[in-house]
Amino acid sequence: MINYNKRISKVRKIMQENRIDVLFLPPSGDAEYLTGIKRPAIQPTHTHADGDWLSGAFITCDKAIYAISKMPKDFIINQLSDKSIIEDVVVLEEGKDCFAYINDVLSVLKIQITKIATPKSAMAKTLINLKKHLPGIQFCCTEDFTRQMRMVKEQEEIEIMRKATRITDEIFETVVKKIKPGITEMEIAREINYQMLLKGAQGQSFTTDIIFNGPNVKEIGSFGGGSGFAVLGVGCNIAFDFGLVIDGFCSDFGRTIYMGEPSDEQKRVHELVMRSQKVAIEAMIPNKITAEQLNQLARDVIAEGGYDKEFIHRLGHGIGMDVHEYPYLSVGYDEMLQENMTFTIEPSVIVPGEFRIRVEDIVLVTPDGGECLNKASKDLIVIE
Repeated sequence: MINYNKRISKVRKIMQENRIDVLFLPPSGDAEYLTGIKRPAIQPTHTHADGDWLSGAFITCDKAIYAISKMPKDFIINQLSDKSIIEDVVVLEEGKDCFAYINDVLSVLKIQITKIATPKSAMAKTLINLKKHLPGIQFCCTEDFTRQMRMVKEQEEIEIMRKATRITDEIFETVVKKIKPGITEMEIAREINYQMLLKGAQGQSFTTDIIFNGPNVKEIGSFGGGSGFAVLGVGCNIAFDFGLVIDGFCSDFGRTIYMGEPSDEQKRVHELVMRSQKVAIEAMIPNKITAEQLNQLARDVIAEGGYDKEFIHRLGHGIGMDVHEYPYLSVGYDEMLQENMTFTIEPSVIVPGEFRIRVEDIVLVTPDGGECLNKASKDLIVIE
């Protein structure tokens, strides 16, 4: 069992050291990490509820309460029966003056607030209204300290991530069997999302992205980058990028498969991308390499193969309760890899109009190098 009381005790010490009076945690990765209170299902657009800008946990150094809008209150209250962290709940009734509720919260907390920490995802309206009500208040970001807490995973968290990657692998293997000429990007994405629900996922960790590349792609068009209405034809390749959420933890996965026999160049690049990933994974030894150095190591493999300009993004990123977490495998990140960190390792080569070859797995840092949690095949998969 994850010890949330221990996490709260640790963060309270940080609050004292930094003179933070209150931690305000609206539904977010930080909130779920620190309290165990699950976020609602991911919404594709923002939904409105009275008082949503004031909804969340208010945690001081000796007390914690939860303010919640009336409509979603049962989702939160039902989780609090086994959460000794939260001592009281303030229900924000519809149509009432939410500024008055700020006074209610302050009254229950019995504290004078001069400095408050919030996640970076907090609503602008939250900061604006709190500043309006408490003109002298100062804000800081919880990420300044939670990113250090979250980047090294506990064993319970690693086991959940193993489960998430296993289910992701199963979905990929199921969906590949359904692919045939004439199918669209959107149809593959829809099948992936459907399989997530069948497997018990809470939802997607990000928008499922399926991209066809090649000379026989027809009717290209998407809603912003992929999973549009392109039609699969012979000679195309399919780049997968999808992930799900299981028990609050994310997966992020990528593969490339081919419709018909790939060209010699595609075969060579496929092997190059897989080799780049393999070199990086083997180098993921604790306290031996930084995030920036690992990124460069993988890029050097691609560059030696003649495609340095076609590897256009970072090597990967931390992953856990959010699909993108600190640290990032990119230029400027000198964080030394530590045991039980988890990262995506996702090199690619993109030649617009010709091919997009990528691989992506979640990798655990161990004393012997990276352990790839995904087990789905990385061999050349050809659909005839």
